[in-house]
Formats: sequence, C-alpha cells, structure tokens
Amino acid sequence: MTKVISANDFVARLRDGTCGCVVDVRTLGEREALCLKTPSLSQPLDVLDPELVRNALPDPNAPFFIMCKSGRRSQNAAAVLEAAGLTGATVVEGGMDACALYGAEIVHNLPLSLDRQINVGIGVAVLITLFLGATVSPFCYWGTAVLGGGLVFLGITGSGWLHALMARASWNR
Repeated sequence: MTKVISANDFVARLRDGTCGCVVDVRTLGEREALCLKTPSLSQPLDVLDPELVRNALPDPNAPFFIMCKSGRRSQNAAAVLEAAGLTGATVVEGGMDACALYGAEIVHNLPLSLDRQINVGIGVAVLITLFLGATVSPFCYWGTAVLGGGLVFLGITGSGWLHALMARASWNR
C-alpha cells in the first residue's frame, strides 16, 4: 500500500527543508509551465525509469515524494516504482494543484498551462464551428455538438487523452 501525505503536510516539510527527494511525474510541458521552487527529479510517467529514480536516492529504501498535477498519476508512478523495489515512495495528495493552494513556492515559466491551452483550443474550435454553421452550412453545427460531447466524455471519464495529445505538441516539449 502506497503511503500518502497531505499537501498541507508536504508544504510544511518543503518550508522546513525536510522533504528530501521529490520525483515529478508530470509531462515536461506541465513542468515547464510551473514547478516547485524546490529542486525535483523530472520523470514523466510515460517514460518513468525506476533506475534513474534509484540512482537519485541515497539508498533504495530512502523516503521520497511523488508529485503530479492532481495525484492520480502519482499513484500510478508509485505502483511502478514499488514494483521495481523502491519502497520509500509517498504520494503527495492532490499534487501540484493542492500544494499551490497551501502556499508552496511555485515558479511560473509559461503563460499558459496545459489545461488552459486545452480550454482555449476547444473554445476557438467551438467559435469556428458556430461561425461556419451560420455562414457556410448548418451541417457545421455538428462540429460544435461533437466538441461539447467530447467535453462531457472527458468530464465523466476523467480520460487524459487530450492532455497527452497536447503534451506532445512541439511548444510543450
């Protein structure tokens, strides 16, 4: 069973310097947009290498924290790392979002986070399909319906496929 620490307790450990090693499993684009001021090891979940994490620790059983945006990917990463024999993993509950709420020192590098890029992209696509529906063909209104349906699907399932797609965009690498 993976250990979990509340974001509030984690931020307190950041402040007093007792957090030790932090493994950030967010995409490089997410990390470049904002990251903890405290140094951390970047190991995106899709390329997570337990050997690199092992080499960053003083010993394989040393405690370390796993961070993502909201906590879900951290749980997956913890399972991978524990299966590789790294038993000191502790997941930060709520991830970067919760740490920001509890006052963690965060460095903002890019003007638009991955979530905001997706919101802007879908909003622009909706406006384009509405304009085309009004000026070219009513058939174009179906594009708006598809976009809305896709948002409902993402909201219900929590699927991260759109985030994965946007993370692969050249400006997010």
